[in-house]
Amino acid sequence: MVDETVQTNGSATDNYIFMSEATDAIIIPRKYQSYAQKKREENKLNKIILIQRNFRKYLLRQFIRRCAAEYRRIRCSQEEWEVRAKDATKKRKDCIVRPNEFPCSKEDFESLYAEVQKWKDAEMKRICQSYSDGPKIVEVSLLLDKEIGKLNDIERKKNAVLNALQDYRQEKLLTEMGEPVKWVGYKGEYPLHSLTNMRLRHNMVICVFCVIF
Repeated sequence: MVDETVQTNGSATDNYIFMSEATDAIIIPRKYQSYAQKKREENKLNKIILIQRNFRKYLLRQFIRRCAAEYRRIRCSQEEWEVRAKDATKKRKDCIVRPNEFPCSKEDFESLYAEVQKWKDAEMKRICQSYSDGPKIVEVSLLLDKEIGKLNDIERKKNAVLNALQDYRQEKLLTEMGEPVKWVGYKGEYPLHSLTNMRLRHNMVICVFCVIF
């Protein structure tokens, strides 16, 4: 609608119309809104902010609960691991250490590991009592190098035992495969020598000859 009315001067036969020089404003009516609806529109943003704040608090509580549960689980696992480590260390220290130049069983290698552990504890105690600061660090580094060397020697012996055991199993398997097939009849057993059995026995003889000479 026009804020100010149009003023016309002159008679009806005049050919001109006088317009007001004031700034016109066009006002478009909006949909009718009651006072309660207006207050609800104003409070809508505050309600959205409140819901988002509460939802963030809920997510934060859920995250804290998950972190607490994970921390408790890790803590329990760590305590169990520490108990097992202490038991294993105590078992190694309590085991009877006997010098064995050619270990061949699990108990022999456990005794060697226990011997290395006792030697390391004694050397560490001596270093802590005799040195400090820089010299202590140097001595600990040398001790770790010696420990690594001893453990590598034990591992080489263990690998040698495993390789010997694997060779024994393979030789036993080849021996069993080289035996002739036995056919059982009503008059007794009849061995059947096939080409595969004879070839395997011939290869076994060659392998033994190469190992001896």
